[in-house]
This record gives sequence, C-alpha cells and structure tokens, in this order.
Amino acid sequence: MMSPEQISKLAFLLYPHITKTALDEPSTESLATRIQQIHKGLSPEDEFAAKVCWLGNCAGVNRIDQTPMQVNDMGGKMRAPDFIAFPIVGGAPLPVLVEVKSHHEDKLDFGKAYLSSLRRFADLMKLPLLVAWRCGGLWTLFDHREISQNVTAYRMTLMDAMRQDLSCALFRDLRIQMNPQLEFILGMELLDEVGGDAGETIPAGAYSFKIRSGGFYNGGVEILEYDPAHFSLFMAAPDESELRRTGNRHFSRSSGQRRATDLTFQMCW
Repeated sequence: MMSPEQISKLAFLLYPHITKTALDEPSTESLATRIQQIHKGLSPEDEFAAKVCWLGNCAGVNRIDQTPMQVNDMGGKMRAPDFIAFPIVGGAPLPVLVEVKSHHEDKLDFGKAYLSSLRRFADLMKLPLLVAWRCGGLWTLFDHREISQNVTAYRMTLMDAMRQDLSCALFRDLRIQMNPQLEFILGMELLDEVGGDAGETIPAGAYSFKIRSGGFYNGGVEILEYDPAHFSLFMAAPDESELRRTGNRHFSRSSGQRRATDLTFQMCW
C-alpha cells in the first residue's frame, strides 16, 4: 500500500505519459498569472488561513464569529480574535488564538481598549493570544505579550516582530537566512587629496568618490556568476554597511587582476 505522498509523486511522473503532453512554458505562465490574480483578491485573513493550510503543520484553522456582544459582568466588552488555530507542536495540536493585522509600515500600533478586549477574551478562554502581521509581502507571528506600551498606544516594531517570530516554531514557515560571509562590495576611488594609509580614517567632511568596481563576494572570494534575481533577495535582507580604507593605493578588479592607482575605499553591505 503506497502512502499519499508516494501516490502524488507517481502522479507527477505519469502525467506527461497519460496526457501525451508535458507542461509547456505558456501553461506554467498562465497558472502563475492565475495564482497572482487569486492572491490579489484575498483578504489578509483569507491569506493567513490559506498560508497556514498550505504549510501543512496545522490540524485546523477556524474563523471565529466576531459579532460584538456586551459582557456586563466582565466590566466591558470582549473582542474575539480572527482565528483559533491548531498548529502541531510535539506531535499534538496546540490551540492558539490569532488576530490578523495588515499594515505596511515598520511599526504596528494598537489602541489600549482594542488590545484589552482581545486579551480579555484570551484570558477567559485560557488560550495563547498571537498576532499575525502582514507587512507588504512579509508575515510575522508573535505573542501579544511582546507588544510594548508607547506614549499614546501599544506598539510593535517590525524588527522586534521578526526577532520574536513564531511562524517557524508553530507552522514551520521557514525563512532564508543570508550567509554572514556574503558581501556586496563597491570599490571606490577617492578623488580628493587626503593623506593616510590602510585602516586609517579620513577627517569628517564631504568627499567625492568614483566607483571603480562592484560585485558579490563570499568569504572574500568574488562570485562571478549568479542569477540577477539573487540581487533583489540580497537587498531585501537586513544589512549593515561598512566603509573600509584598504590602502594609499587603490585596486580596481578586472578579470581577477589588480592594477594600482591612488587610493582605495570599499563600501560593503
């Protein structure tokens, strides 16, 4: 008896022979276009549910009716989060409440009454309360207790949300982590007259540079061939820039050879 996974693999292998035709490029492009159109029509809540189901590490995800109801004995109103989900943790479903937010900025603010109403519901249900935040095309998932109080509201920054992200731990939503030895380096010539040698700083001020070379390096070794799409992936990742003074003579790269001129600086990401 074959498993469902084995049957799926066999179906893909047999498809060209059954239909007597293979998936051609136009068909693939048409499918991709259709998926993009469907994606554009999804609400943030629908997108989160579809994403969780597609990742396949959730026993179920269910919408919660959010019809507002007055709760007098609780001293105020309660607000039901968008979902109750059951990610598989340690081989068993773990029920969690999830409120979905969509906001394309580097910070997400919550009103005190709004956040309190969600927390009151979670306390009564005795379930963890999580927030799923869509910022552009990026999703993060964090515990409500990570939200810090601001002057006029409660706030979560995108950087903190990424640091506290539970997407992988709960739903196995893996992220790509850049190799720390990967750098994009611009070799630049300083056009102004400034003394000094390698490792020395230059006085503060405005200076003119001319870019002599540029490329990707891994552990100091230049990567000569790469897919242009990788550049967008690199620039989308968090980065730190560094200005290095490499000597009182500068090197411009040309087919692996170096030739000397005047001053060298490298701007590295």
